[in-house]
Amino acid sequence: MNYRYAVFETKGGWLGAVFSLDGLYSLTLPCATELQATEQLALDRYSKIVHVWQMGILKEDLDRYFAGEVVNFHTLIDWSGYTDFQRQVLHYTAAIPFGQAVSYGDVAKAIQNPKACRAVGQALHINRTPIIVPCHRVLASGKKIGGFGGGLEEKRRLLALEKIEFTE
Repeated sequence: MNYRYAVFETKGGWLGAVFSLDGLYSLTLPCATELQATEQLALDRYSKIVHVWQMGILKEDLDRYFAGEVVNFHTLIDWSGYTDFQRQVLHYTAAIPFGQAVSYGDVAKAIQNPKACRAVGQALHINRTPIIVPCHRVLASGKKIGGFGGGLEEKRRLLALEKIEFTE
């Protein structure tokens, strides 16, 4: 597969994005420097990255998001490599509105698999496009923060940006 990537600065920090011909394949979480974002891409599985591609609308949407605005992202997502179950979880998660949170159990029920709370968490853990597919909006029962692939500090920051209440 032919991947293209870009590293760019937003109001939330430096991010790296990887695109396939089908859409957004991966997005890093914010990094403090351009080098850290580039290294994050290199540490992932993107050995076939070929060159930088300008992303315009994605950067604008992310800048608006990190400024605290409600954003409906306009970027197509490449869902390849996910199982059907993972796709169901991620599609549902992508539709959770800005400033709202649901539980792992809510997601499991919504996709007609009410006993799959842990599997929902595992599917969210491998989400390649955080923020666009806002897995940080999924909390444990009782509004507990739960886990996050980008670390709990980053999850707290994203929840605070959206003014979503949670407990530790």
